[in-house]
Amino acid sequence: MIPLLLLLQAAPHDALHYDITLIPSDTSAHLLGEVQVTWLLGSTKPVTMELDSAMRVIRVLVDGKPNTRLSRTMYARSTTEIEVPHQKQPGDSISTRVRYRGYPRGGLITGKDARGDRTVVADHRPDRVQYWLPTPSLRDDKATVSLHVQVPLGYRVIADGALEKVDTLAYGHAMWHYNLDRPVPAYGVNVGWVGGLLPQRER
Repeated sequence: MIPLLLLLQAAPHDALHYDITLIPSDTSAHLLGEVQVTWLLGSTKPVTMELDSAMRVIRVLVDGKPNTRLSRTMYARSTTEIEVPHQKQPGDSISTRVRYRGYPRGGLITGKDARGDRTVVADHRPDRVQYWLPTPSLRDDKATVSLHVQVPLGYRVIADGALEKVDTLAYGHAMWHYNLDRPVPAYGVNVGWVGGLLPQRER
């Protein structure tokens, strides 16, 4: 029994589902993001994620509530690690929600298409995703994905999975909603957006 207990205490946490909201700037590389991850806990150790220190963490919620033990995460970070303590047991589930903003130093490739329209696509190399997306410490941990991207009307968002809907928002913007039921690692989140096209529902 004791070896089994020790094994449970040492087991890694398992990411089950990512709910990702991205709001890129219309005119610059600035990105506002919010990522909620549902975890199956493997131990009593904190949940850890990686996000480049150039991205400022604005807020961290645990099961929808602020965690007062996260002060060193909320301000300037000198490392990529976001550490989220909890008081749950192995086998329990927990959700973490990280809101952040900044200018990614990599991971998103900005350019122009053949028509000269602005394009932004994710770089799928495993060591690049943490520049713009909080990721599990285990890079190959796979989870399903819900993806929401807000862009100006006239932009088109392309991502893996099914396009659920496109909501028209105020101030000439739209929110595109995709859902991917096939579990993928964080670096497998394929997403991009391009200007100069009329938004339309995928067939």
